[in-house]
Amino acid sequence: MARTENKTGWKGLGSVAAILTLLSACSTAEAPGRDPASEQPAGIATSATAESTDASRKADAPAAPEEKTAGTAPVASIPDKGIYLYPDTGKTAILAVGDTRQTMDWRYSTVRGVLPTLAIADYDQDGDDELAAVLELGSGTGLLLDELHIVELTGTEGAGERPFADHVFQEEDYLAQLGDAISFEKAEQAGKWLGRITVGGRTYEVDLDAFANDYGAEAIGKELGYGAVVYFKAEDTGVSLRAAVGLVIDGLAEPQYFGDITASVHYGTDGFELGNFAFATESR
Repeated sequence: MARTENKTGWKGLGSVAAILTLLSACSTAEAPGRDPASEQPAGIATSATAESTDASRKADAPAAPEEKTAGTAPVASIPDKGIYLYPDTGKTAILAVGDTRQTMDWRYSTVRGVLPTLAIADYDQDGDDELAAVLELGSGTGLLLDELHIVELTGTEGAGERPFADHVFQEEDYLAQLGDAISFEKAEQAGKWLGRITVGGRTYEVDLDAFANDYGAEAIGKELGYGAVVYFKAEDTGVSLRAAVGLVIDGLAEPQYFGDITASVHYGTDGFELGNFAFATESR
């Protein structure tokens, strides 16, 4: 299912690690569509630092997760389910479900202060609830990437220090599925330029006259740019993806965004699958 070729607009960045390297050098300018304040979980303290390890502790005697969370404010939680996510290092967090704790390889915060969001539901319809976690990997000019995790909370008893099974929707997987669902063509009609974007079998028309006037119709590429601005939203009713799409313009470093692709995210024994695709234009 996962194809590894780079997508137009992805600018040759073939992995999350490469994206994070670029983000670390970028400014924290807003990407399309997200207000950091609106992502702040209600009632969660944000004063915890990225490094919570006691500097006086010996290197050969690392603190257990239980010790690290004692007296520490969570960065995200579902209190009525006894689920709490605690800060650990800049690259890890500690997931507590009841009395069970596990260190997760999760980046729990960014320079913009966007903290993880958590939701719980039976996403795979197997009779047991799973935990969905959405993490922002980081942001910069023209870039904003979320990462979706589904955590199996049951069925892994006896796994020692790893009682929870963490499954991530890999970026090469959702990019491949988006690529299979999207097609695009530009056309001139009655003296005006328009684009026809087909998403999930449904075709939408987009007015390209403003872009043609600004850059020239011949500069507008035949493929769309996408993959650099991707959001996930997890709720107890389901999980969804939203990805910004834009025109690839000759001479410009990044796509000129004009709309969003949305899709539902199905999680099951075969992994993650996108469906129910739709498209909506942005005002320009």
